[in-house]
Amino acid sequence: MKNSRPYFHRFMVDFINGSSPTEVLKLASNTVDDFVKELISIFELKDYKVKFMAIDDWDHAEGDKLVILPYSEISEDGRIYFLSADILEAMDNPDLEKLKLLSWEMILGRTSYILYENFEEVRKFEFKGDVIILANLLASSTLIRIEDIRTLLAVLDAKLKTIRLELESLEDLEGMEVLNFTERELLFNDARAKVIRASVQFIDAAILSWMAMQSLSLAPLLHPEEEIIRIVKKSLFEDGLLEKPGEIFQAVLGFYDLLKAMNRGKGPEIVEIGDKIMMYRQKLGLDYYPSTQDIMVG
Repeated sequence: MKNSRPYFHRFMVDFINGSSPTEVLKLASNTVDDFVKELISIFELKDYKVKFMAIDDWDHAEGDKLVILPYSEISEDGRIYFLSADILEAMDNPDLEKLKLLSWEMILGRTSYILYENFEEVRKFEFKGDVIILANLLASSTLIRIEDIRTLLAVLDAKLKTIRLELESLEDLEGMEVLNFTERELLFNDARAKVIRASVQFIDAAILSWMAMQSLSLAPLLHPEEEIIRIVKKSLFEDGLLEKPGEIFQAVLGFYDLLKAMNRGKGPEIVEIGDKIMMYRQKLGLDYYPSTQDIMVG
């Protein structure tokens, strides 16, 4: 069913109309509820409620952590925490990327918790952050199914801009050798945190970009949005990838490697960003490729 107004527009209204971070989260929670109704209907899942909470600092986040994302923490008891300062910034600047990223994490957080409660396999994940890969697949394919590609592309664009800014700030690494030990240590720790944040955003952006490309490739079909859902359902619930989300992300990266090979070393922007992230990761001693392990480190 086509949604007449993109979800990112609805979230923007929530941030504009809310008088405080708590009020914004209350309004946005209703918007997420509407989205989740679509998602659980499409994928035939049982719904589970969450509680969005605004806190002054992460020390106030309670409960065992399920996932840590750049702007939120999801606890196993269904509470999803956001910093009041981030929400206030988005309230004051509703046209900036942060509003889209916060809104997307609300959707991902709720979807992650639904998956966590619906499937024992998810609760047994070695790396809890793997649930984000599944949540992204379900959320992005739901947007495609309801013909809200504008929200998907808006979130993707916000993530790419945010990653670029993080990577640009890492150019200071080139001058580390002229600093004293204390200064080098501070710069190193700051750079490492930035590259991990960029890596977490990259995981999400890579899947969003891949889903958008799949949607375009299926466009000639009579009902491309239905085919996307069929593929996702089959992959997760029939082919067993629900238990192996890491393989999903590896397949996405393999797809980009193929594009790069076919284009003589060049590819879409997401490929160039991935290469640059890996370059900085190696400089900082993070030799493995971005993975959901970064989500818990972040």
